[in-house]
Amino acid sequence: DVAAAAGVRQVDGVEVAGSVTDVGPFLQAARVVVAPLHIARGLQNKVLEAMAMARPVVATSAVSSCLTAEPGHELIVADQAEDFGDKVVQTLKDDAVCDRIGAAGRNRAVESYHWPRILRRYEQILLGRVDDLAREVVPFEEAIHPPRRLGMDSLTSGAVGTFRSGEYGL
Repeated sequence: DVAAAAGVRQVDGVEVAGSVTDVGPFLQAARVVVAPLHIARGLQNKVLEAMAMARPVVATSAVSSCLTAEPGHELIVADQAEDFGDKVVQTLKDDAVCDRIGAAGRNRAVESYHWPRILRRYEQILLGRVDDLAREVVPFEEAIHPPRRLGMDSLTSGAVGTFRSGEYGL
């Protein structure tokens, strides 16, 4: 049992799925997606997949620092356990926040991490078409450090934590 191995106690309304082959159904069913990682390196594909599905994400600054998403606008960031839990519950209780953060996160995922757009930029760089690339509106940091790994169009296996509305009396 993954929950027992991780030392997670059973809590009504919380599902610990462990390793899954397709995170899509879990993300589709989620009201809020959490990424409580304190060590995060590289592109966070599971977070991008959640954002692409317009799910609000509550993540740590370690996760946020790997993305171009704007904290407080395109995802919610908290580092301390109590603050993290409070932000998850506040998000679950507020449909407007869920909708706003989810929509903004989806826009960020599509604008910055969608395969065709990224591949078009790489093609322009490889073909020496820097003038074409310069016409494209891209945040400076993203232009000089484009994402190295992309996985938004294909779901991969991994551990997922989700919360649904109606749980915890919300």
